[in-house]
Amino acid sequence: MSLGKQYIFFAETESPLLLDNCEELLALIDTIMPGWPYRVSSEDNGQSPFFEIGPAKADGKYPTRAIIKGTDPKNLVPVNAICDVSAALSTEPSFLDKGLLCMHTAAVEMNGRLVLFPNNRRAGKSTLTVSMSAKGYPIFTDDYLSLSLDDDMHISGKANGILPRARLPLPNSVEDLLAQGTDLDKSVGNKQYRYIAPFDLPPHGTKCPVGAIVFLDRAEGESTRLESVDPDETIDNLLYQNFGRHVHSGVTLALLSHMAMKLPVLKLKYAEAAEATSYLGEYFSEWTEELPRLDAADAKLIQSKSEGVPPVPPRFDPEKPYAARDGALLKRAGEQTYVSDPEGRTVVRLDPLAQTIWAILEDPMPMAEVISILTEAFPDAPKDKIGEDTLELMKWLCRKALIEAVPVSPADP
Repeated sequence: MSLGKQYIFFAETESPLLLDNCEELLALIDTIMPGWPYRVSSEDNGQSPFFEIGPAKADGKYPTRAIIKGTDPKNLVPVNAICDVSAALSTEPSFLDKGLLCMHTAAVEMNGRLVLFPNNRRAGKSTLTVSMSAKGYPIFTDDYLSLSLDDDMHISGKANGILPRARLPLPNSVEDLLAQGTDLDKSVGNKQYRYIAPFDLPPHGTKCPVGAIVFLDRAEGESTRLESVDPDETIDNLLYQNFGRHVHSGVTLALLSHMAMKLPVLKLKYAEAAEATSYLGEYFSEWTEELPRLDAADAKLIQSKSEGVPPVPPRFDPEKPYAARDGALLKRAGEQTYVSDPEGRTVVRLDPLAQTIWAILEDPMPMAEVISILTEAFPDAPKDKIGEDTLELMKWLCRKALIEAVPVSPADP
């Protein structure tokens, strides 16, 4: 007998998962998400579901819809349906509100600190993660990580309580590790994926400070080694991997700049996950440096900034004087400069000419004066080209709410 509609409220969320006449999927949720507590209710408590699953069809697939993402409905086999549920949880508003950033990354605890692996598809992240799980390293996540500040002003990540998922087929060397170091009886999967059950999965909400960032670069025949990564490359990558858009962009920039400049950031060149696991285990066998604390100025910024309501920037007027806006946050990483608008709408990277114009506009002036200064500074550059580039960049800076028109003071009598 069906129980009808059931609303599943996961810990730290307000919007429920709706199971419509498919309560048999609860057992699969328990298997795939064993560390994330939930409660079952027959009422939605006035909250719209973030995800819904309908009764199974004749082919065994379930109609699903990620309401919160606004994506088209899908018909999925059971494992893939719950996989989509776990992914949709990463964008559930009340879950996002619990952290400052939400990164698309794997996170593995190694000797008391998290090592993050923020990579795109096909870099081997899932295979490496399950390999490390088989060697006994606690897996906080293999997909998304909520980041916040702890009481000591360290950036910390929070465990999801979801089993790591491996894309099939797996290399024989990794299969051998899994046979020895994971609970195969509790693993579940299909032809595409397998959820791997470690013997010790950190429960949802477990926190650990971030100790290092490792980007993956997998290639056939590559020797296993770690190389350093420039801070500007790190920020560019982390901006792309962050999907926590609920906080002020100045907060985002402050945190990413801190991680890029103060934490070890490395690139792992490798060919085979099992060998890379051993290499990483030896490299991170001890931490020789103290955890860096967030700078006091950035900590104050984070405590004071709330999500702003960005104004609609007015159309750029080349006849008016413009100035860099007060309240914009600027950070330099390596040779690159990044800036966040005062309302916290976005983070952008300034190219060299944009940096120069930004510096010039510390004092209000119209575009013609900016062009005059640049023409004098770069006498060998064509004046027409300087004028065209300045117009486009000042229009762009205005559109990004980084500069604003300044009222002209009335002339003295």
